[in-house]
This record gives sequence, C-alpha cells and structure tokens, in this order.
Amino acid sequence: MKKKKITGFISMLFLGIGLALILTGCGTHDYSIGGTVSGLSGTLALQNNGGNDLTITADGSFTFATVLAGGAAY
Repeated sequence: MKKKKITGFISMLFLGIGLALILTGCGTHDYSIGGTVSGLSGTLALQNNGGNDLTITADGSFTFATVLAGGAAY
C-alpha cells in the first residue's frame, strides 16, 4: 500500500514540474515595430510612443530601434 502512495505522489510531482515548465515557456516575446514607405517626396519624421524618433528620407522598409514586449502599446 505504501508503494501506491509513493507512486501517486511522484506522479503528481512530475505533473507539477511539467506544468511549471509549460507556464514558464509562455513568457512574452519582444517585437520590432516597422513598415514600408512608398511614394515619399521629402522627409518623414516618425515617433513610437512619443519618442524613439526615426527620420525617413527615401522609400523602403524601416524599423524602430527600440524593441517592445508583446502586448505593449505602440
């Protein structure tokens, strides 16, 4: 009878550890904010969250230097 209790306890322990590892893997990811400019004539000044200024002077892709955490405003 003691074997069953120990086996059940060990099974629950591994289940708990597995669940903790799964939840740890669900962290947020970092994302770059950017886009593409087309048909620009002149200079375009962009800001991300009131800062992180970026000046665009030609058509093409751009990416802000600051990386944001998943779910953050931009």
